Amino acid sequence: MSDDGIVSKGITIAGATTTPIGQVTSITMGGGSVSVIDTSTLASTSRTKLAGISEAGTIEVEARYTQTDADTILDNVAQDNEVFTVTFSDGSTWVCTGFISSTPQITAAMDDAVNMSFSVTLTGVAVCAAAA
Repeated sequence: MSDDGIVSKGITIAGATTTPIGQVTSITMGGGSVSVIDTSTLASTSRTKLAGISEAGTIEVEARYTQTDADTILDNVAQDNEVFTVTFSDGSTWVCTGFISSTPQITAAMDDAVNMSFSVTLTGVAVCAAAA
């Protein structure tokens, strides 16, 4: 097995009820964080802290615009949580729960294809699985 990484081609994203989005050009996943609670007092000699509530992050998707994909996103924005699966070219997956949290933003520029972007807000920790 090579440790050279995997190629960014053949990557797909689909929800349990949201059909796969075609012609994806970019996926940015993660960005989760945990709030930090300062528990220091005036008697403390150094800062003391606790981990607070975690924020799971987002999936940001950019794709070539198609009416079908835009309709899929519009039909599912702000709906209940669903399981989203990102499948990489080596067959490994990144599975998480979330909901589509933005309508498609359409970008049309001179000498470029028409593109769209949208966000999925994650509501749980992602699970990564190696290729079968």
